[in-house]
Amino acid sequence: MANKEPYKVIDVFAGPGGLGEGFAAFGHGAEKPSFKLALSIEKDPSAHSTLTLRSFYRQFDQEKIPKEYWSYAKGEIDKAELFKLYPRQAKAAAEEAQCIELGKTSHQEVRKLISQRLNGSDKWVLVGGPPCQAYSLVGRARMRSTNPDFEDDVRHFLYKEYLRIIADHRPPVFVMENVKGILSAQHSGKKIIGSILSDPRKPDMAVNGRSSDLGYRLFSLVDNKPPEKCEPEDFLVKAEKYGIPQARHRMLILGIREDIHITPETLQTSEATTVAQAIGDLPKIRSTVSKEPDTLDLWREILGSITSEAWYRKGRSNGLSPTVEKIDKALVSIQRRELKAGAETMSYTGSPKIYPGWYRHGCDGVVIYHVGRDYMRSDLRLLSSPVTWSFRRNLFVEKFGM
Repeated sequence: MANKEPYKVIDVFAGPGGLGEGFAAFGHGAEKPSFKLALSIEKDPSAHSTLTLRSFYRQFDQEKIPKEYWSYAKGEIDKAELFKLYPRQAKAAAEEAQCIELGKTSHQEVRKLISQRLNGSDKWVLVGGPPCQAYSLVGRARMRSTNPDFEDDVRHFLYKEYLRIIADHRPPVFVMENVKGILSAQHSGKKIIGSILSDPRKPDMAVNGRSSDLGYRLFSLVDNKPPEKCEPEDFLVKAEKYGIPQARHRMLILGIREDIHITPETLQTSEATTVAQAIGDLPKIRSTVSKEPDTLDLWREILGSITSEAWYRKGRSNGLSPTVEKIDKALVSIQRRELKAGAETMSYTGSPKIYPGWYRHGCDGVVIYHVGRDYMRSDLRLLSSPVTWSFRRNLFVEKFGM
């Protein structure tokens, strides 16, 4: 890629930009990146704000992030002041990140916008994940209980807006992402996954009701089966198997236009990493108390009150002795430390044990949004109970380094 222009990326249903960010970061450290975001489309104003700020950040060389950006991160100046100092980069970011609702904005307007950003490019990538609330397991349960019109929810079929973009612009490659729940999601008694996997193969037929020469082969990123042999479960990517310190399972479908005769490689598995390896070097912080004024003394008092529980007192002489001893050590630790609750911006010059170039490259002695979680008094006590201690011991062990 050193002597080539980066491939353009069009990111739709972008959210705060995680998928596009991965493409933009690929080739990190090279003279030229492999991919460049030409357009990100998202309807939510808060997510769009994040898209715009990240685009602004990417306008600069990684080694030359302006000091004013970190002043903004520290809350010393606001975003308007930051953008005013760098109008060219701010304009480019505003052009890249568009606050548009696909399915409501006219199809002609979206088609024109994408054509403008592609500017004749025939080597580019379409990425995106149609809204997942109607597919996620939690989302389905919540909406069925609160929304009598669940079956008519338009989010079941917003993936067809994605297909319209494919039919209009014929991308050489596309990546469609969605939640694991799409495997079991149903509409009118029929599983949705069948359409999700058949429609992209012939997008013109799916959205326009007509046959054409446009077709795609759908590949799994984790199984090297031929496209015609892939089952729905073959498209499920389990992040923890590929070096990511998170048990995040997502459907990822790679589509390659039929006239392009290549077979992609699958992802290479790697040893599982831990949360401690990824963020264990960050400043030690505590959780906070919600629903009442939070102080370090109150937090200590609530956690310490577990010693008055009957199970705790009896635990020293029964099978709970190992648990009680661990809690004893944790309580001594929190009494000795002046633990902060964290902040949106904290001074930090450390480095994680894994992927330091990804996590810390370009950062200027600061970590942002390192904030402890709020807990009600009753929840803090519950977290210290023998029932939850076995799988929640990280509340103490990970946060307090024991």
